[in-house]
Amino acid sequence: MFRRMEIVLLVVFIGLAVSRCGDDQSETKIEFTTSLIVSPDTVFVGCLNAAECQVTVRITLDRPAAKVFLQRMSSADGGTVLGQVGELVDDGDAAGHGDDIAGDLVYSTIITLNEVSAGYVYLQAVVGDAESSVSSVGVLAHMTDEDWTKVTQTIPDLAKACYDTNPDLNVAKTCIETIDGIRVAGIGEQGSGIWYVYDNGILGGVLPTEIDAPDADSGTDMNRKGGRATSSSRANAYQAPADNRWGQLVAALDEFKDPDAIGSKSAIYLGPYLWDFGAADDYSGAWDLIKKSVCPKFETQEIKNDTNLSRNVTPDSFKNLSNHGIIIISTHGDNWYNGLFSLWNDLWGDQAGTAPNYTIPFFADLSWPVLLTGYKTTDDIGRIYEADLLQHRIAITASRTYVITPAFVRRYNSTFPESIVYLGSCRSAYNSTLADAFLEKGAAAVVGYSDYVYAGWAKRHGEALFGPDPRNFAKNSMLPLTDPDNEKTTVQSIKDAFDDAVANYGEVTNSTAPHGAGDGTNGAYDAADPEPARIVLFPAATKTNLNVPPIINGGFEKGSTAGWTSTGDYRVLSAIGDVTPTDGTFMAIISTGLGTYGGGLTESVVQQTMCLPAKVKSVRFQYNMLTEEAMCWVGSAYDDTFKAELVDKDGVILSEGASESVNSSAWTFLGGDMFADGDDFSTPQKCTDDQGNESYGDGTYHTGWKDGELDVSSHAGTKEPVTLRFRIWDEGDSIWDSAATLDSVELELEEE
Repeated sequence: MFRRMEIVLLVVFIGLAVSRCGDDQSETKIEFTTSLIVSPDTVFVGCLNAAECQVTVRITLDRPAAKVFLQRMSSADGGTVLGQVGELVDDGDAAGHGDDIAGDLVYSTIITLNEVSAGYVYLQAVVGDAESSVSSVGVLAHMTDEDWTKVTQTIPDLAKACYDTNPDLNVAKTCIETIDGIRVAGIGEQGSGIWYVYDNGILGGVLPTEIDAPDADSGTDMNRKGGRATSSSRANAYQAPADNRWGQLVAALDEFKDPDAIGSKSAIYLGPYLWDFGAADDYSGAWDLIKKSVCPKFETQEIKNDTNLSRNVTPDSFKNLSNHGIIIISTHGDNWYNGLFSLWNDLWGDQAGTAPNYTIPFFADLSWPVLLTGYKTTDDIGRIYEADLLQHRIAITASRTYVITPAFVRRYNSTFPESIVYLGSCRSAYNSTLADAFLEKGAAAVVGYSDYVYAGWAKRHGEALFGPDPRNFAKNSMLPLTDPDNEKTTVQSIKDAFDDAVANYGEVTNSTAPHGAGDGTNGAYDAADPEPARIVLFPAATKTNLNVPPIINGGFEKGSTAGWTSTGDYRVLSAIGDVTPTDGTFMAIISTGLGTYGGGLTESVVQQTMCLPAKVKSVRFQYNMLTEEAMCWVGSAYDDTFKAELVDKDGVILSEGASESVNSSAWTFLGGDMFADGDDFSTPQKCTDDQGNESYGDGTYHTGWKDGELDVSSHAGTKEPVTLRFRIWDEGDSIWDSAATLDSVELELEEE
């Protein structure tokens, strides 16, 4: 459906608040099934445009409520009520109230915050006597154009000059501390970088080997991922044989479910410096193995910079990593800001805590590992990341490059589906601070490096984690692997794979390993270093593996979209009007563009690729199509359609298990005004179609829940991946919307 799109700040509640009693019209207790989140969680003083002041607030309940109010509080712990600022409604009015779907138990409203000074706004939702947790909205003051240039260009250039002209780190640090606009500086913990903090609280630092252009794409493994380096050679580097068997990573899955498996078959690679690391990048190591895996077949997404002028990777690329079960990040890195936790309040005095940029971002004196994005401050023409800079989620290097901090990971990711995260950068595992940001959000395992490493040393270890040793084709692999001798499948946990990688290539960079330094085993910058770089696994004893079942989250009971990939509008909810899940608490919905997903969207697809074990007979599921087209447009060109299909790797349809359309299906009235900007009648009303015929319609109709089934027996046990696909699309135009709910997607076995 075409409609105007408003840019708003989003507040979403996603945890659990205690309900003490119901509203004043019922004794039934109403509970918040979510807690308060703000996204984005900042507004600016002065409001240069409406988007900087508007805040959309949403909360989900466990049942309908007569009244849900939003109130402003005096402090983060509640304090006193400063007054009501709005009423949250579940009416499907996206433009007016920010509510996407009527009757889905998500209550929303749009408020305007015209703040005159920097600080915080505290909000809380109330239903009767039940109160949600309190959430804060940060209020920031814009930097002037002069200050923006100083922060993003002038000071970084001066800091770089200090570092380049002073080999002694202490002298370089002192030089940086004298720069106008710098409050404090320090040397990276046991490192060769220097960090600093601006007067306005923005974080910065010098990473000396951010760009290693002279040997880019050279095929050597001496490209540095951070820190100072010694010269060396890789003339005798090991090369995988031409007939290596990486492409034979196939397996019959004997068990449908492994409790230690990752929760999604979606994988992503981020490579800001692929142009720099060249053949030594993880792109041609671990990532290549993942792409070539057959069973399971991972749905892969890669974002990379092939040249030094590419800007495909941005800070936004590091958002929503929680959509993936495997995350591979190959970049430069370092660790900064050690000791700032203790210094912060003294440095900013009475300003400390008064606004987001003056609020301490650290939990302890531990340093923060940071990841470079490759995106320059001069690329940020519209100051897109000004708020993130002031909130300490992004820092700036002396080469004018944005870096990601642990605070960024926490802010812009939801719950990871028991993911494996590989951080192929220097010092990414110097301590657990960055790993904790992922683990606290649900990641199951994080691998990184404790110190400065060469790209080739890191690549070799990353490769060994995911695949077998190419020199002797070891029978064990974290990727499901068919042994070429006896077809026996052996699937390792990441812990076992980690131990094998250490055994084959060494745990530390100055160790003497069986295969010698010529293949990247010796990646140390200084062989005499008493604490050389190590490959590190968090948590050390995790059993996480890649033995994923054919169908993940088939009942959508994770309460999230985990396990499925999609285009268009796909989400998980607990109700839409009188339509509730057939089993459990949650169901999925895809649409032609409900609420904020409108604006020209005409088709949505949700799918999952799988290898079908032997003796699988069919894929069974339940579905319900909803539409605003019926009944007025039945028999017309506006024949919105839903289908369930099984397709091969080339997209060829192998079988069809369900098909509904406006013209061919039987419809039952569900309600009116359920979709934003749709029909607004609570009972069927007369309407006239484009042929002048009168009929009763003008509302939202549905087919009711139906059983669907796809015959997959001919593909079971073939080790050929197939994709289960549900899709819905507009036919004729996109004025009225349609949707389909899904539940209980599962495999049916042949009878013994």
